Amino acid sequence: MNILVCFLEKSMQDPHCGSSFLAIGWFCLVGFVHSKSLAAGQPINGTNVPSISIYGGTPAVAGEFPFMASLLVGSSSFCGATLIGPSHLLTAAHCIENATDADLKHSKISINGLNILGNDTTAIKRNASKFIKHESYVHTKLIIDHDIAIVVLSSPVKNIRFSSLPTKPADSSTFSTYQNKTAVATGWGGTQSGSLSWLLLKANLTIQTTANCLKQYTQDFNAVFKMCAKGLRSQNTCPGDSGGPLMVSGVQVGIVSYGKGACGTIPSVFTRVSAYLNWISTTLARNPAPAAG
Repeated sequence: MNILVCFLEKSMQDPHCGSSFLAIGWFCLVGFVHSKSLAAGQPINGTNVPSISIYGGTPAVAGEFPFMASLLVGSSSFCGATLIGPSHLLTAAHCIENATDADLKHSKISINGLNILGNDTTAIKRNASKFIKHESYVHTKLIIDHDIAIVVLSSPVKNIRFSSLPTKPADSSTFSTYQNKTAVATGWGGTQSGSLSWLLLKANLTIQTTANCLKQYTQDFNAVFKMCAKGLRSQNTCPGDSGGPLMVSGVQVGIVSYGKGACGTIPSVFTRVSAYLNWISTTLARNPAPAAG
């Protein structure tokens, strides 16, 4: 069923995950949710987990997004992520912004599952061994830049398809801006009472032109590093959980970063993956999985 979801943002421009609900403006979301959901305020394994939902979204099917991961960091931050190598996840930097060494030990990661808790028979469980934010990441009330991070897994994952990344960097003369392309966002959603959907959701978005993005985000929108997207037609779609993917023709072109205003009326902003291909490859090479034992 379609359920309206609203929560208070910390500011009119806010990352799509977090635990603080003191706010200036309403951020409203609608999601297609499974009939089984957690009651308002009920913890998951002792943790309250806020999230984002998708209006007009439909449940993903088993094997459709095997690289999709749920990432629980500490006691307050729930995000999406994608498997981009045997030992590495790609996510948003604000998802691990306040992570501590203790959060590494208690992090919970589920890959290749539809259930938010990873209770599927296909789900693979891991912990994090390292969090790596982009060295130029900045998050203020007005600006969120270089919102990208790598999570090194506690041990490698085998026989799971990785998320496909663009092959041409954003500084290439022939790279694609993806403007006006149809894209797919995935994530786990919530209900009006604040509970969560058990199932992974997907929804279609349209990537906006740079001009449209600049109309809404004049102070901090740099099209080399960011893109924005909103729902198709009357779907009024909002992106999935922070850190999750935005995909065009099966290629992950974006990472859910932040947004403002009511869902469907203002595009949400995504980190442009093609701008960080060199950083991703270098970071993976310098941070392999920990040695066994």
